[in-house]
Amino acid sequence: MVEHLPLGSATDVSATCPILHSVITSKGGQGVTNYGWSYSIRRGRGGLGNAGFTLVEVLIVLAIVAILSAIALPSYSAHQQRALATEGALALLGYASLQQRLRLSSGQYQTADVLQKFRALPKRLEEKYSLSVSVSSGGAYYLLSLLPNSANAEPITLDSVGRRAPASVWP
Repeated sequence: MVEHLPLGSATDVSATCPILHSVITSKGGQGVTNYGWSYSIRRGRGGLGNAGFTLVEVLIVLAIVAILSAIALPSYSAHQQRALATEGALALLGYASLQQRLRLSSGQYQTADVLQKFRALPKRLEEKYSLSVSVSSGGAYYLLSLLPNSANAEPITLDSVGRRAPASVWP
């Protein structure tokens, strides 16, 4: 319970709060003038005040945290999904570079099994995507694809001509 006690003089305080009275009198009673202000003294059991928070204060803080997390969590998960798709696009660029080197050495583009012997798909991508490589007969054309393991993502593709899809994930 909070009581407002006007402090007009040191004697007003002595009856209601002996601790505050002893502080005031130890300073010689100076500087205790009340200029129209009301001083609050929070008194609990024993007159020393309550330490801690009330249940209402804790519930208000929990409600605020819940509202902020409800707003931030979908945005954060969408950002993670975009970052993973961009990482997949960069991995496809690495595989395209590897395809070009292998074509120079062997004369044709290679399949996914051969590419993954030289460069494995990063673990983080391997959990969400699988690598697919389509090579034309004669090995003159390829299509690299990262096919999602779930239905909520779209495939990321890159071909030997440089066409990329979807445009939103490519840097």
